[in-house]
Amino acid sequence: MRPRPFLLLLAGIALALMAAGEADAGKEPKWNYNTGDGVRSVAISKDGEYIAAGSWDNNVYLFDKDSSTPLWSYTTGNDVYSVAISADGEYIVAGTYDDGVYFFDKDSSTPLWNYTTGSEVESVAISADGEYIAAGSTHPDKKVYLFDKDSSTPLWNYTTEDYVWSVAISADGEYIVAGSADAKIRLFDKDNSAPLWSYTAGHYVNSVAISADGEYITAGSNDDKVYLFGKNSSTGGSPVGTIDSIEPSPTEKGTAVFFNGTGSDTDGNVVAYLWKSSIDGELSTEEDFTTTNLSIGNHTITFMVQDNDGFTDTDTVEVTISEKKVQIDDEGNVTVTDAEEDEEGIPTLSVITTMAAVAVIALRRRY
Repeated sequence: MRPRPFLLLLAGIALALMAAGEADAGKEPKWNYNTGDGVRSVAISKDGEYIAAGSWDNNVYLFDKDSSTPLWSYTTGNDVYSVAISADGEYIVAGTYDDGVYFFDKDSSTPLWNYTTGSEVESVAISADGEYIAAGSTHPDKKVYLFDKDSSTPLWNYTTEDYVWSVAISADGEYIVAGSADAKIRLFDKDNSAPLWSYTAGHYVNSVAISADGEYITAGSNDDKVYLFGKNSSTGGSPVGTIDSIEPSPTEKGTAVFFNGTGSDTDGNVVAYLWKSSIDGELSTEEDFTTTNLSIGNHTITFMVQDNDGFTDTDTVEVTISEKKVQIDDEGNVTVTDAEEDEEGIPTLSVITTMAAVAVIALRRRY
């Protein structure tokens, strides 16, 4: 007699359930631990002996693999968004939403040091030997930081154009990569805050990673792409952007200021230019331009060029714009000088006000 189809179906389901049960039996966790809120980040030492965790309950936890009871925990001032651990488990770093970078030895819950950035720390990374620590912060700080394990003073920092979502570091600490919401992937050498190169993706760069030897870099972006670069991807092909002159500087508000830049690329073409001010934001997308609209203050002017491969280069110059102040003494004498600024950067006496005062004095003398 031929077997009935429904009996074959039932037998198949039973076998599948038995197989799933056997598979699940081998997937039981060795242990678990209940924190007070969601766990945002975990990291494990190379040999699996130590596990670090960061939670939205504001705590950093360290565990030994043989017990679900934490070796220690440390309470920060806000959510812990990122943790990393050295290869031997000796050092742990955490980045938090209280703007902090916290650095620990595995034997104590008291930080060896901590550093306060200008905004939330979204990502941290540590070299295999624990010697170097990288961190990335969100708006308004928008910086990539590099630390030596022996000091809370950064070796350097670099200001991006938007949130730094992800940082990674090579095993020896020689190379650092950062991905940010300005769509940039940047590669750094530990000895210099100027990027070795940068690449512009099609959207936010959410995640980056680097091989142990620093030879390869990968990134994931909101443009739906995964990118792979060699460490020397831009060697011989990176564009060069140079600010040739910004004149006059310093000068007064309302004066025409001439911006001259040059972009070049040895293996392609420069396809985009961008001038930005630390005070006024975007100024122009031309190679050269003139403006009379710079605000009063000390501007950091950034000139960026991008080539047809997506790589970029930047140059920066400081420019000072002041306002003239008119002072009138008791005799009616008028002196024009650079206006001083109050603590908020606002001139203490505007030209309009003082010119009105001159007019009043003139009228009084006339009548």
